[in-house]
Amino acid sequence: MRHCFILLLMLCVDVTGAHAQVWSLHRSYPEMEFSDVKFLNNDEGFVVGDSALNGIFITTVIFKTVDGGQSWASYNLGNPNQRITKSYFLNSSEGFAAGRNGGGNNGLFLKTIDGGMTWTNQTNFNEKLFNVCFLDSLQGWVMGKNGLLSKTVDGGVNWTAVNLTNEDIHSMRFFNSQQGVMACGGGEIYITSNGGMNWSSISSNVVEDLMSIEVYNSSAWICGTAGTLLFSSDTAQSWTSQTAAINIDFNDISFGDSLHGWTGGLAGLMNQTIDGGGLWQNQQSNSAFEITGISIPSADQGWFCTANGELYAFGGVTNILETNIQKRYISAYPNPATNVVYIPLHQSSSEVNRINIYNLQGNLSLVIQDPETIRTGSISLQELLPGMYFLEVISGVEIAYSKFIKSN
Repeated sequence: MRHCFILLLMLCVDVTGAHAQVWSLHRSYPEMEFSDVKFLNNDEGFVVGDSALNGIFITTVIFKTVDGGQSWASYNLGNPNQRITKSYFLNSSEGFAAGRNGGGNNGLFLKTIDGGMTWTNQTNFNEKLFNVCFLDSLQGWVMGKNGLLSKTVDGGVNWTAVNLTNEDIHSMRFFNSQQGVMACGGGEIYITSNGGMNWSSISSNVVEDLMSIEVYNSSAWICGTAGTLLFSSDTAQSWTSQTAAINIDFNDISFGDSLHGWTGGLAGLMNQTIDGGGLWQNQQSNSAFEITGISIPSADQGWFCTANGELYAFGGVTNILETNIQKRYISAYPNPATNVVYIPLHQSSSEVNRINIYNLQGNLSLVIQDPETIRTGSISLQELLPGMYFLEVISGVEIAYSKFIKSN
């Protein structure tokens, strides 16, 4: 029944017409689960994801671009017991992250001052962290499960607990240095007018979990479960409900200006507005997987990531992979392999454009375009170091994925 429901949702008509942006698959990493995408502007952006083998977490990988997605650098967090769920970057160098230790529920706060290349573990918390927000290099907050909220005024060296609620706290944003808003489970909203020294509860008139906040000038939007969309035009002092085009759990929301915004969630389903949320309409995302993060640096450029390791983009973005393609998994053999690995190609070899092989950190290790290698499906591993690799076979109609281990 659940599969039928999702299928019906995916078949909903896209009614955004000529105003709809076309989302194209920019990057796709098998065996990765993206949790967050953040762009500071049209050029600088970050993507965070977990790498796993057979469902077992291995490491967090941070991807960074400074040229609007034309090229990406990738950095391995390095510690298999640490993983990042959400990040917050003040600029291209300084950023903060909320996460957890391995598969447990203990929260983890991390900091980078070199654009994500290296991260230092500042503090551990007793509850899982969902998000992080900083006003500047010193003043910030982490938030998480069962009402966890802590504040730092020294860049994360020391923390002070703030007791407001027992509900999960999912998101915090500031309009300026003094006025901010926080979204929680159970429809709870808190606001501050003195830079977070004090918080007061304000009515949302909903009981659904509130997951993400976007602010633009004095306006704010919140998305949540069961199709919840809220709007404020007065720096979060009062809220009205907006009507979603479809009743799903939304994970994230982002606006490029005061009019153009997107929200997304289950099964790649997405809503778009071109009038500040007065009307939300379905938009085709071209993905069938859960949207976990959205970032719209401007009205003419946007990004979203999925739980299946996909990164989509629209507007002014080069290096776009094929769109509207099918995805399937194939088995490479032998596995582990030493010198050669074989892959079964169901399509004609003439249809295959290339074969890409990525290492565990998401770096492209080998590109194969030799017709004979593609025809036989026999790939030499002589150029690869021992380790785990992900493989994608790209044709005009599909991308086939596999994974293998090269042994000594």
